[in-house]
Amino acid sequence: MRNKDISFYHRAYEAAQPLGLVGRWSLAVAEHLRAIKENFPNGAKIDGLYCGTATSVNPLDAKVAVTRAGYDCSFTTVDLSERPLKNLSPANRPVMADAIRLPFLAESFNLITTDFLFNMMPLELVIEIIAEWARVLHEDGVISTSVFTDDGQPGSWYKAILKNLAAKHFFNQEVLRVAFSANGLDLTSTDSFLANRPLLYHQKKYTHLVAVKSQDLEEQKKARELVTLSMKIAATVNSEATMAKTDVNEVLTDLVSGKYVLKLNDEGELIGWMKMINYSNNWSELSSIWVDEEHRNKGIASVLVKEMLTTNNQQNWWAATQNPAAAAVLEHLGFEKKNTLDLPIKLLIEILGDRGQVPGRILQAAKRNNRSIWVKMNS
Repeated sequence: MRNKDISFYHRAYEAAQPLGLVGRWSLAVAEHLRAIKENFPNGAKIDGLYCGTATSVNPLDAKVAVTRAGYDCSFTTVDLSERPLKNLSPANRPVMADAIRLPFLAESFNLITTDFLFNMMPLELVIEIIAEWARVLHEDGVISTSVFTDDGQPGSWYKAILKNLAAKHFFNQEVLRVAFSANGLDLTSTDSFLANRPLLYHQKKYTHLVAVKSQDLEEQKKARELVTLSMKIAATVNSEATMAKTDVNEVLTDLVSGKYVLKLNDEGELIGWMKMINYSNNWSELSSIWVDEEHRNKGIASVLVKEMLTTNNQQNWWAATQNPAAAAVLEHLGFEKKNTLDLPIKLLIEILGDRGQVPGRILQAAKRNNRSIWVKMNS
C-alpha cells in the first residue's frame, strides 16, 4: 500500500469512527482484560505494544482500560503511517514502522495487542507479522488480538459484499493456529460477540486470540512444514497457465482440512499433489493434479489418485482433463468418460447449486480446452 493510500485510509477511518461506522479497541476490551488478568498478577508492570493503530484513539483506549484494571501500564504505539500517531504525546511512544520490520530489540514487550489488523491483509503478511511479534515478545509475554474468522458457512449478501471489500482476508481458526504455532506460539481462540457492532462490520461474532510462547518444538516443526508446503503449492499453481489462481490462505485451509494428498521424495521435497473439492451429497471433484516435471511418467499421478480414492472411499467422483495420460489413469481406476448430457442429474444439481461456490463448474470444465468429463460412482 502506497503512503498516499495509507493516509487516505486513516483520514476515512478517523472520520468514520465517531459516527459508529467502524470500531476501536474498546469493542473487545473485556476480552483483552480477561487475557491480561489470566496471565499477569494484580498490579504487574505491563510494557505494551499497540500495533496498527488505525486512529490515535485506539492506543489510548488500551492504555486507559489496562490502567483502570490496576496495572502499571505503558504503551508503544506503532503504525505504518504518521497520521494516526501525530496527536499522541511522547508518553505514548508513537513510532512509525512496518509491523513486519519492528525497530525493537528481542523480548522488548510483555503485551502485544491490536484489533482486526489481520483482516486487512493476506495470510502471507499475517505470518510475517506474527513472526515479528514472536521476536519482540518477552518469554512470559502475551499477545491479545481480535479478528473476524471465516466459519465456512454462507452468509447474507451484506456479509458477502463486506468480505469482498476486505479482499477476503478472513481465515479459519485452524489456519491461524498453524500460523502462530509455526512461530513458536500456543494459540487459544474464543468466539465472542460485539456489544455494539459498527455499521461497516459484517457480523457481531468475532474471535479473540490469545497467544503465549510455546516449548513444543515438534508442533512448531509440523506447523512450519505446513506453511512451507502451502507457499510452495500456491506459488506453483500461480505459475502454471492451465491452473486456476489461488493464494496461501486457500491452500493452507485445504491442507489442514485434509483436502490434499501429497507426494514427497526421499529428501522430503514436494514432487506431486492432488486436491479435492467437496460438494454436498457425497460428490467430490479430483482437482489441481500436479507432478514435478522431473518426476512425470513414473506413475506418481496414479498413486495420488489411488490414495485420494482410498482415503475417501464413500465419495462419488468426477474429474475434467484434456491430458491423455491423466485420462488413462482415470479409466484404469474405474472412471467412465461422460458427456454433459449423460452426467448424473444429482451431480449437476449439486454442482450448479452448491451455495454459489462453483456455479456451472461442470459446463465450464467441459468447454475449457475441450476437456473430457470422467465420473466414478460408489453409491
